[in-house]
Amino acid sequence: MALDYVEMGAILKTAMLGATSLPPLGVAIANYIHANWEIEYAWVAFNPVGIPDSMTEDVGNFINVAIIFPNGTGTVDPVASGKVLSTAIEVGMAAAMYRTITATTTPAPLAIPPGLDLSPTVGSDLGVLEAHPAGTTDMDYYYNSIELEAYLFYNGTWATMRESAGDAIYEIMAKKIITWLLAWLPPTPLPGSHGAYTGAATPTKVK
Repeated sequence: MALDYVEMGAILKTAMLGATSLPPLGVAIANYIHANWEIEYAWVAFNPVGIPDSMTEDVGNFINVAIIFPNGTGTVDPVASGKVLSTAIEVGMAAAMYRTITATTTPAPLAIPPGLDLSPTVGSDLGVLEAHPAGTTDMDYYYNSIELEAYLFYNGTWATMRESAGDAIYEIMAKKIITWLLAWLPPTPLPGSHGAYTGAATPTKVK
C-alpha cells in the first residue's frame, strides 16, 4: 500500500458523482488515507535481561482519520473555497493517530502542521470559476449545490464537470493532498512492547 494520486483522484471523483453536498468527499479522502498511507519505523527493544529484539523494523498505519466537510463552502470564490477545504483536511489529519502494527505501541496524535493549500492560482492548474449553472439561484449555488464543483469548475458546463471533465482536476487535488502528507514525518517515537521485549518505534519514512 502507498499513496497514489491517480488512484486517489479517481476515488474522489466517484465519491462526488451524484452527490449534492461535500461531506462524501471528506469521507472518501479520509478512507483513502486510512487504507493507503503507511509509516515505517526503526524498532529498538530489549528483554528483561538486556537481550535486544531481533526485530529491528516495523510498519504502521494511521487511525482515527476523520475529515468533516461542510455541506458547502459558502462561497463561489475558488480561492476561498480551497481554503475552507484545506482547513477541514488539516484539522482532521492533525487529530489522526499513528501506530505500529507488529509491536504493541500506544498510538500518538499525528499533529501534522498546517500547510495544505488547495486554492488554485487563477489561470493555472485549476482554472477559473465560471458563471452560475443555468436554472440555479444564488442560494442554490452557494449552499445547496456541490461547492467543490463550483471551486473546480473550468471551461465547461455544470454537468460536464461531473461526467467527464473532472479526472485531471481531482488528480490535482489528490496530488496536493498527498504531497502535503508525505512531507511530514511524525517526530515522536512510540513506546511499546513486542513479546518479552520493551522499547520504542521511531518513525523513519511515510509513503
